[in-house]
Amino acid sequence: MKNVLILEDNQITRNLIVEILSGVAKNLKVYAVGNIYEAYKIAMTQGIELFIVDIVLDTSVLGDVSGIEFVDRIRKITSYKYVPVVILASLEDPKFFVFNHLHCYSYLEKPVDIDTMKKVLKEALEVPVIRYEKEYAYFRRDGILYSILKSDILYIETANRKNRIVCRKEQINVAYKSCKSFLEELDSKQFIQCNRSTIVNKKHIKAVDYVNRYIYLKEPGMVLELGVSIKKRFLQELMDD
Repeated sequence: MKNVLILEDNQITRNLIVEILSGVAKNLKVYAVGNIYEAYKIAMTQGIELFIVDIVLDTSVLGDVSGIEFVDRIRKITSYKYVPVVILASLEDPKFFVFNHLHCYSYLEKPVDIDTMKKVLKEALEVPVIRYEKEYAYFRRDGILYSILKSDILYIETANRKNRIVCRKEQINVAYKSCKSFLEELDSKQFIQCNRSTIVNKKHIKAVDYVNRYIYLKEPGMVLELGVSIKKRFLQELMDD
């Protein structure tokens, strides 16, 4: 599964790019937004492996090049230093800057030729990207943002509309989220769902009893239940490095 972020203010163009992506590759998670604020939020919480960015995001501002500013900031983040970026624009002036300063994969002038876009996006998706995993996870409680070292998290419970994060030395109650939402935000293969309401850090698993459906953690006395419907998927993800 590859994550793609489209930053384009024109909804028709956004929809066209989404449609083209669906035709050139499978197993894509596509985020399509029209402003840099949403784009930053997604880039900071999801591991993006291809950016498609329009240079002009606000036509009401004369000389707007906020798309370039977005890419410039992204390039300063270690994990995005070499991630492919495809630029869309009807401008010629920034072309040299885009290629030589921001090291973008390609520059497509508007109106974009659809066949050319298909070719460029297909090739960009095939570029191998090294994913740098973030060390910390961030959770909010009572208006306060907590940072927790991912490696310290043993498991997370999402039962009874409450969330409990169990770490080596502490337990933290945070605002409710579903297991799916937690897994998306954690964005790490080390966390897997083991039953309907629990996510476990597989680095802390000592042994698994598949017959009786128990998961034994390395921490003394800690045992989790393995859900019947999740058992097969759990085994596959447990073996996935």
